[in-house]
Amino acid sequence: MNRIFLKPLLAAVLLFSVGTASAATAIGEDWVGDVYYWFYDDGHAVVESDSYSGPDYSGRVVIPATVTYNGTTYNVTEIGDYVFRDCISLTEVVLPEGLKKIGKQQFWGCTALKAIIIPGTVTEIGRDAFNDNTNYFGDPAIETIIFEDSTEPLTGYFIAGDTYFSEPIQLGEKVKTVYLGRNTVTSYGENVESLVISDIVTELKGIFSSKALKEVTIEYSSTPLALGRIGDDKGFFVNFPIESLNLDRQLEYDGSDGITPFAGMEKLTSVVIGDNVTSLGDGLFNGCAGMQSVVIGSRVESIGKDAFLGCTGLQRVDVKNLSAWCGYNFSEEEQNPLYYAKNLYVDGNLVTDLTVPSGVRAVSDYTFCGCDKIVSVTIPSNVLSIGEGAFSECTALKNLTFEDGGELTLGGNNYHRPFGGAPIETLYLGRNVGKQSFADDLASLKKLTVGNNISGFEEKYFEKCNGLREVHVSDLSAWCKINFEDSQSNPLSKAHNMYIDGSLLTSLVIPSGISEIKPYAFYGGECFSSVSLPTGITDIGKYAFYDCSGLASLDLPAGISALDRHAFDGCSELESVTIPSSAKSIYLSAFARCYDISQVTFEDSMEELVVKCYYRIGVDRYNDTDNGDLFENSAIKTMYVGRNITLEKPGYGIAVSNYLGSMTVGGMATSMGKIFYRGSNYDTDSDMPDLSELRIEDSDEPLQVSPGAFSNVSSDRLYVGRNLEMETETATPSSPFYDELNFAELGANVTEIMPYMFAGCYVEDVYGIHGLSDVAIDGNIESIGEAAFEGCANLKRFDVQESVVSIGDNAFSDCTALTYFDIPAATASIGASVFEGCEGLTSIRFESGSELSDIADRTFYGCTGLLSMSLPESVVGIGESAFYGCTGLLSMNLPENVTTVGKSAFYGCSGLAMMSLGESLETVGESAFQDCSALADLHLPQTANSVGNWAFYGCLSLRTVRVDNPEPPVAYANTFSVDTYLNATLSVPSGSQEAYNMAECWYNFRNKEEFPFGSVGTIGDDALNVYFDGSELIVDGAGDDAVVDVYNIAGQRVYSGTATSIALDRGLYIVRVAGSTFKVAL
Repeated sequence: MNRIFLKPLLAAVLLFSVGTASAATAIGEDWVGDVYYWFYDDGHAVVESDSYSGPDYSGRVVIPATVTYNGTTYNVTEIGDYVFRDCISLTEVVLPEGLKKIGKQQFWGCTALKAIIIPGTVTEIGRDAFNDNTNYFGDPAIETIIFEDSTEPLTGYFIAGDTYFSEPIQLGEKVKTVYLGRNTVTSYGENVESLVISDIVTELKGIFSSKALKEVTIEYSSTPLALGRIGDDKGFFVNFPIESLNLDRQLEYDGSDGITPFAGMEKLTSVVIGDNVTSLGDGLFNGCAGMQSVVIGSRVESIGKDAFLGCTGLQRVDVKNLSAWCGYNFSEEEQNPLYYAKNLYVDGNLVTDLTVPSGVRAVSDYTFCGCDKIVSVTIPSNVLSIGEGAFSECTALKNLTFEDGGELTLGGNNYHRPFGGAPIETLYLGRNVGKQSFADDLASLKKLTVGNNISGFEEKYFEKCNGLREVHVSDLSAWCKINFEDSQSNPLSKAHNMYIDGSLLTSLVIPSGISEIKPYAFYGGECFSSVSLPTGITDIGKYAFYDCSGLASLDLPAGISALDRHAFDGCSELESVTIPSSAKSIYLSAFARCYDISQVTFEDSMEELVVKCYYRIGVDRYNDTDNGDLFENSAIKTMYVGRNITLEKPGYGIAVSNYLGSMTVGGMATSMGKIFYRGSNYDTDSDMPDLSELRIEDSDEPLQVSPGAFSNVSSDRLYVGRNLEMETETATPSSPFYDELNFAELGANVTEIMPYMFAGCYVEDVYGIHGLSDVAIDGNIESIGEAAFEGCANLKRFDVQESVVSIGDNAFSDCTALTYFDIPAATASIGASVFEGCEGLTSIRFESGSELSDIADRTFYGCTGLLSMSLPESVVGIGESAFYGCTGLLSMNLPENVTTVGKSAFYGCSGLAMMSLGESLETVGESAFQDCSALADLHLPQTANSVGNWAFYGCLSLRTVRVDNPEPPVAYANTFSVDTYLNATLSVPSGSQEAYNMAECWYNFRNKEEFPFGSVGTIGDDALNVYFDGSELIVDGAGDDAVVDVYNIAGQRVYSGTATSIALDRGLYIVRVAGSTFKVAL
């Protein structure tokens, strides 16, 4: 027994030692001293009452361990029934060691007896030894009972007839203090206030009904104390009003049904768990709503389920071993006494600044849940995991530090977050901390410091950190190695301000040794005004500098290979960008929303730059925020393109703004696709950039361009310093330039004007007429390609150089403002439709010595302003529709070598009055002169052998038709109109009229005549005779004063006078004299 405990408890109690006794035959009885005994033949004595005088003990009674009777020493082993009953003056009984049995109703009526010590040798106590269940004698006044330490069990008993029964030992209602030093089954009175359970006790059973029990002390022992039940008993301490409990021993009990030793004790206010307790069992203090404080001993390793559930009155939890406390695994927050107490004390001190001890590898679930006085928490590197709810509802927690170390795992989920409800404002992250159940705990974060061991942040890690204002780092190299999953995994996206060593970082200098800027690395860094990247950087990841809105200066070093999507998107103050020659790819959106960029340079390089696209299924270009155009919304004023640039996805490209002033394509670029697009700031064509000059620098190598390559880049002036070539795989060729181009200069290296080079450079709108009006040529152009100037309706002049050898099809078609054109002698080929639709063209001049052989199909189709033309003598054929619809053409002199006039060649030339077909013509095509309504005379040379159907149909002014071929040329019924057949005279060589009368077409002429070679056809007065006499033109019968006017086939008057014989060159002439008109072939 704990003697230190007993001394203040029973200061006057004496302790004795006695032996044991066994059943035997009584041999005598008598008083020995103050005690009456019965003596037995086996040597033991029993204290009995005097059967004659009855019990009469008073004061202090000491029962010795042995007694001598008749010379024999007997061991006192028993106290019989009723021995001290009704001894109202008895104040103290000292029982000896060796005593084994105390009889029933032993202390009834002992109203002065205050305390008793039951020796450890006592094994049996009879029924009602300490209480009067009859209420006749009254309970003894015993307030303190000490059951001395013993390993022998102690039981209560009663005898009915010859049967022995065991039962709990009944304690009197006045008992207040009990020391229990042995295993027993005891029923406590209603007024027991203090109970001490000795370290000797290993098992405790009983029925407890005390309504006054306030303090229980369970002394330390290495052997657990087993608490049991009797019958329907609900628990050893159930319903006891215990106020304080000192527990320094491990307990064992059956709590499977939720009933445990201290459960439901609403009066229990203070609990001290000693340093020798290693675990607190399930439900141990379940429902102790009045508990105010608990001290957890240093050796407690675990706290069971529901051990403190419902302890709602707790105000203080004292922990002696913080390391052990961190390991307690509470299944839910209500299991932890701190959930109720809110206040954690370590070694008596209130914890406000918590540092998890070294050696702790895990902070278990709900360990510090509800500690609302904790202001700061430091998690050292030794901690590898933090359980769910570990610091939840720590409502004062503002400063959190994860010291540098390895990865830290966080448990829980969105409903049981490790730091749920903690208003963390300052956070130091020195290690990887899993996002699981943590991101939502950072909603109050204002300042974040990132250590050097962080390898990455999960997506949306800082999504809720809308109040974050500062991100602090100490090593930019470490920061550059962090992997960010998305924009909201980077705290800069919220804070916008980065500090290094405590100072705001405005000039961002990336340390050497860094080879890439990872995706999202500086997302949202509004504090940066300049960025300097070291050599060795090869890649800039997606969104790397997204929304760095203060960035005004950027230096991209040589060596950079790739710029990913949105890399500098939103850098709205960036003024210039140079893409180094090392770059191999750049994403479309890399510089989107860089509103102030005024200068862009793509450095010279022989390597191709690919503008890449981020593919997303089902997203069109106008709703595709991941793509858009490169430099979209930028205010670019100057751009230099020194290399080939290709687009990964058609429909996107480099955005040109309405501020663009000049663009230069360098000499190292060898191809240029349609890479320039109108930025989203264009609403109408009037908003297109008014570019002062688009310049393609000089080079000996040609530049391959695609249709529309520069069609979205408006320029007032264009300089081309090299030959251009159209892409060979182009299905529908068109001009590479914008249709409002005004002036073009072709440098000395340009020898070819590419097909479709300026096609369609013309716009007519409410603002007037725009488009190419003048072209200056510095060198020697050799060829003008197909449709080179097609549709340039504002082109007023084009000075063709003598070096031009060929002009391609449609080269100047629909150049309606063009008025004249000189074709050099060196031009050997003019393609079809070259001047088709040139309504303003009035003059075409072929230089002397021209070797042009053919006028191609539709060459002058629709040239309604063309008045006359002299074709070079080298021409042998007139193509189909060559002069179709040239309504202003008055006369035409076909060269002598022309053999063919093609189909519809002069169709609709309604002003053509005079026409010389030459002396070599063989074929006149179908509808060749159809609807030439002013044509009066027709002379087909002797070589003519075929005249197509409708060839002269609709020539309603025809009055003479002369055919020099004695054999009628092949012709058709509709070769001439009916009016011609009726009113015109067909003149044929002498002796051939009969043949013509038999030939199709020709037999339709009503009027026919024969003529000798050299005669004339006459219109007018039959008395006049105009003819060729072999050397001169003779006018006979007009009178001496008659004025004679002679016109050549071009309509030019070559003579005017009164002579009757006039010398003329060989040819076809119109003679007007005395009101009559003659056509004469000389």
